Amino acid sequence: MSHESRPTPPAAVEHTRRSGLLSLMTLVVLIALSWLSLASFRPPPAAPISAAPDVFSAGRAMQLLSNIAQRPHPTGTPEQARVRDYLVGQLSALGLETSVQRTSVINDRWGVPLAGATIENIIGRLPGSAPTKSIVLMAHYDSVLAGPGASDDGAAVAALLETVRALGSGYKNDVIVLLTDGEEAGLLGAKAFMDANPLAKDVGLVLNFEARGISGPALMFETSPQNGWLIKEFASVAPRAFASSLFYDVYRYLPNDTDFTMFKSAGIPGLNFAYIDGLTHYHSALDTLDNVSAPSLQHHGEYALALTRHLANRDLREIKQDDYVYFDLFGRLLVRYPNTLVLPLAILAALLCCGMVGLGLRRRQLSGRGLLAGFLLVLLPLIAAVLLAIGVALLIKAVHGEAAYYGEPYQRTWYLAGLVALILTVAAALYGWLRRKIRPANLAVGAMLWWLLLTLLTSLALPGASYLFTWPLLFSSLGLGAVILGGPALSPLRRTSVLLLSAVPAVVLFVPLIYLISVALTLQMGMAVGVVTVLLLVLLLPLLEVLAAPRPWLLPASALLTGAGCLIGGVLSAGYSAASPQLTNVWYSLNANTQSAAWVSDAAPDSAWAQQFFSSPTTMGSDAASAALMPGTFHIAAAPASALPAPELQVIADSTDAGVRTLTLKLTSPRQAPFVALFAAADTPVLSASVADKPAPSVAGAWGLTYWGLPSSGLELQISVKAGQALTLQVLDRSDALPNLSDGALMPRPGTMQPAPFLGPARFGNATLVSKSFSF
Repeated sequence: MSHESRPTPPAAVEHTRRSGLLSLMTLVVLIALSWLSLASFRPPPAAPISAAPDVFSAGRAMQLLSNIAQRPHPTGTPEQARVRDYLVGQLSALGLETSVQRTSVINDRWGVPLAGATIENIIGRLPGSAPTKSIVLMAHYDSVLAGPGASDDGAAVAALLETVRALGSGYKNDVIVLLTDGEEAGLLGAKAFMDANPLAKDVGLVLNFEARGISGPALMFETSPQNGWLIKEFASVAPRAFASSLFYDVYRYLPNDTDFTMFKSAGIPGLNFAYIDGLTHYHSALDTLDNVSAPSLQHHGEYALALTRHLANRDLREIKQDDYVYFDLFGRLLVRYPNTLVLPLAILAALLCCGMVGLGLRRRQLSGRGLLAGFLLVLLPLIAAVLLAIGVALLIKAVHGEAAYYGEPYQRTWYLAGLVALILTVAAALYGWLRRKIRPANLAVGAMLWWLLLTLLTSLALPGASYLFTWPLLFSSLGLGAVILGGPALSPLRRTSVLLLSAVPAVVLFVPLIYLISVALTLQMGMAVGVVTVLLLVLLLPLLEVLAAPRPWLLPASALLTGAGCLIGGVLSAGYSAASPQLTNVWYSLNANTQSAAWVSDAAPDSAWAQQFFSSPTTMGSDAASAALMPGTFHIAAAPASALPAPELQVIADSTDAGVRTLTLKLTSPRQAPFVALFAAADTPVLSASVADKPAPSVAGAWGLTYWGLPSSGLELQISVKAGQALTLQVLDRSDALPNLSDGALMPRPGTMQPAPFLGPARFGNATLVSKSFSF
């Protein structure tokens, strides 16, 4: 008996064709919106050296930067003195009243150990014709020991010099260029300016410029409180503004600080700018002139020039107004409105959402049980996204050695694309399975209730972030409401068009946010990327229905292949080169009391270069000489004891009065190391202390100090303990580079290897430490 297949009815063929076209249209529009959102997230093109004299030129600024970022120049080093003299000469040549503020400063902001230094701030003043308050343009000119600091923060310093050149004169307010010292050591130059410089009392506004990478658009990521006036002024003149009140609200809860912190803590209004892409070059030998993004430098300069020209003629005496919500669209428009509108907008969005739900229930397109299921089932892709993010982070850590320091690999794009694609795979597959059991409308609207919840929560607790949920919810509620209201009479094309239009705010706001979160938090914190990606996808469920209609398996299958391919590409990108070097972290530690020494590393010696230090038996333990600053367990191998001179403490005076013993000491480094540290023994409670006549308080009796720029003549300290109490201090100094203690020359690092960056425990990489304990 034969069977013949029935021909597909023409109506079904036509339906399939139309579904395919609608699916293709939806995909093209979503991809185009996503591409536009990401493609616009870039700095302006760099202006050449030949640009008109009255405009900012990154080409001219790069010439200045070539003289600043030649070598590492941390506080107190000879190279820093060279950079200081160069900058003083440049500001003087531009006609500014130039001075250098030299002083010792102690910052107890982070407790023990206290941060201290002998700093040299460079200050240039352009007098105004009738000043109301002064405007400060600020960047720090010191670098870390690990690299020349071309981006952090030499690019900003060069940008301010070029800004002043293009600025000219004839402004109402004083313009002060403040190039701070000691930022890397603990915001010390900014603190010294605020504490002791007479110009500080007249500051009305500060613009600070920073970098936490080497490229990307300069983000206005922080403002002072009561920023309404500032945001309106910023929006009126800032070119290609990338800013968000989300940054402002979130940054307040992070343990991060810049020089701007010192001004903000003193109640001085201001704006903080930084570009943050290229983290794997941060605080390292890769932060060189060749790696600086000229467009990023251009963005710094365009902000500085436009804002200074505008604000230098404004009345800066009373500029605090209620906070604003603000966010940019494609870097071309800064949307802003006062915080007083946050709750009304949230209520409007909530009413529209509830009205849409009520309409769906009344028309029996939605059901209570279905909505509850849709709401709860969002937890499945959220959990899956978190697990995928953890898996990708573990893969990165296993394959890329640099991730141990930075939290991400050199070639991060592969992994970000792979993670997002795999999350899309899971979301699309789950939706394809669930839509056969639960009405798709219930899944979509139930998932939207998470957005309603987040809109209300952020409006109450985090108003600067509320726009992320309020506007997409508002538009999506209108779109779904229109679809429900239209019912079967609404053609598929019109239905899809309405859904696409209502999805625009979500895509435009969330696609760049996903990228920015991955840059700011690194892929080791990819869980945040996963959660945000899922939130976007669940709001787009009505469009996933359109995409899945012709072939439900096509989207998850394509996303799976893309995700797997990207992860494979990321794994294959592993390896080291001069541009993406292997990071090694070895230091030499000498205990002058016992005349014992060790080679120390935070990683197993897995290269021929590292193994030359660890040829003797290696143990895991704590290095006594540097344990005060670097508690933890390290790879340690015995090393020859060098004849390097140890830091010295000399008693100048020792007196007792009213039950308190006070010692006056002089600290010196015979080998002129730029960095020293002192710690009182745990059994020696310190009552009070001062360094160079600056208070250096103890915390519950514990006392310690790190200090950069130790004067060649020494540093005077006063430490008070109980009468009859012995004072025990551990002192260490640090110099850059390893000593050559072998019979022959040490094997040089190959070109595919560099010292570890100045981050966390890696701060002693490629260094020589000499420690000595004193009891008085």
